[in-house]
Amino acid sequence: MQESSLRLKEQLLQQEKTLLRSQNSWLSSELQSKSEQVLTLTKEKVASQADVEAKLTQKQEEVSLLILFIHILYLLTRGA
Repeated sequence: MQESSLRLKEQLLQQEKTLLRSQNSWLSSELQSKSEQVLTLTKEKVASQADVEAKLTQKQEEVSLLILFIHILYLLTRGA
């Protein structure tokens, strides 16, 4: 009786071990997938931020030039 009880317990533990390995494998796959998604999104956001910063710099330069032109026009019209 005790031997059959031990065999049953061993079988149950083996099934649990198999289930845990399966779950671990699935979780590892999910982690890999999510990590790749985060990496992709991070690269996209960095590229987007670089683009926005370049556009901002360009617009700041345009504003500086416009201010300079306005100043020059003011000086020209004041002297005329």
